[in-house]
Amino acid sequence: MRKSAVLLIVALMCGYSVFASKDTVPPAVVATTPTITLSQEQFDSLIAASAKVNQMEYVSKTDCDRMFSDYINHVGWVVGLYGVLCTILVAIVGVAVPILLNRKFENDIKDRIDKHNEQLNKTKEEIDNAKKSAEQNAKNAQVSAFFSQAYYEEDLDKKIELYKQVIKLDPQNAEAYYNRGVAYSNKMDFDQAIKDYDKAIELNPKYVKAYNNRGNVYSDKGNNDQAIKDYDRAIELNPKYVDAYYNRGNAYYDIGDNDQAIKDYDKAIELNPQDAKAHNNRGFAYYAKGDKDQAIKDYNKAIELNPQYALAYKNRGLAYSDKGDKDQAIKDYDKAIELNPQYADAYNNRGIAYGKKGNNDQAIKDFDKVIRLNPQYALAYNNRGAAYMNRGNAGDYDLAMNDFKTGLSLNPDESTRKLLERNMEALKAKMQQPKEGE
Repeated sequence: MRKSAVLLIVALMCGYSVFASKDTVPPAVVATTPTITLSQEQFDSLIAASAKVNQMEYVSKTDCDRMFSDYINHVGWVVGLYGVLCTILVAIVGVAVPILLNRKFENDIKDRIDKHNEQLNKTKEEIDNAKKSAEQNAKNAQVSAFFSQAYYEEDLDKKIELYKQVIKLDPQNAEAYYNRGVAYSNKMDFDQAIKDYDKAIELNPKYVKAYNNRGNVYSDKGNNDQAIKDYDRAIELNPKYVDAYYNRGNAYYDIGDNDQAIKDYDKAIELNPQDAKAHNNRGFAYYAKGDKDQAIKDYNKAIELNPQYALAYKNRGLAYSDKGDKDQAIKDYDKAIELNPQYADAYNNRGIAYGKKGNNDQAIKDFDKVIRLNPQYALAYNNRGAAYMNRGNAGDYDLAMNDFKTGLSLNPDESTRKLLERNMEALKAKMQQPKEGE
């Protein structure tokens, strides 16, 4: 800026010198000026113009001096102001820049610290999550191990203990309560089983299998009304749950509602036509209604679906026996016993069939087998006593009386008790009859 001002001053000074040297004529101009002849009038005009020119030149020089002086003053003032402004600017910059730099530095540091803290918190959170995940994985591994052990454990008490360990690790595990309920049910501890099913349902109100199995336990306890309510709920939650229809059919059968039982068995068969159990139980409901032929059809289907189904052979044998076909009945009982040599009911029913055919010796053998398999089988004592009484050999009446008394001592159900009492009275009557030849 200062250099530009100096150059401007030099240029102005040079211009001033040109204006000031009015007597000086460039040599080139003089050398090339032509000779001119003027008239008097022209000469007078020229003199007047010259005077004006001289006056103009003088005025121009004076104005130039004044303008140059003003310019110099103005430039000096501008340069001075410029210097002051530069000084102020330098001072401001000298103060402001460090402050701004310091603030920027502080902000940068603060941002770095914030980012560092944020990263630390994120890392800490990740570590905490990883720790929790590791702990959860370890707990899940333990739970899975206990479940696996319990699944293969045959001892019910040990199985129950394993599920207790699962529940200790995971108190919200509905499946553990459910499985322990199954174990208690198999132990015939129905009250504890119901408690576990209750807890499983509390944790999972839509636990269909828990409702179904709790219904089974209520049915085993003889509370079929409550059992039916549980089966209803299971079916409500899953309208295609075959087991619930099947079990509800059993409950209706137990309370004597054979028609409703048959409807439920029909639905179970509709959902699963290959369900041999549903065919068998529907046959039994038809048998209870007195429709032996329809019952035999269902037993036939059950045996077709499952040729190893001992219960279906036994039930079909009973239907044939009631129809009077004792030989076919005995064949079915034979097959049932072949499939299950410990099948006390099959021996009992075959003994009855032999007794109806008059073969009391074979009947007694079958009843002997029943009693060996189940010494608490009161009906078998009644049936063997009846066979002794019908055979009538020496000492048979005493054996029969002993069987009737033993049967009564076992606190049998009402129908068996009445049968024993009736046969005992008949035996007493026979024993009072005079023997032939007396």
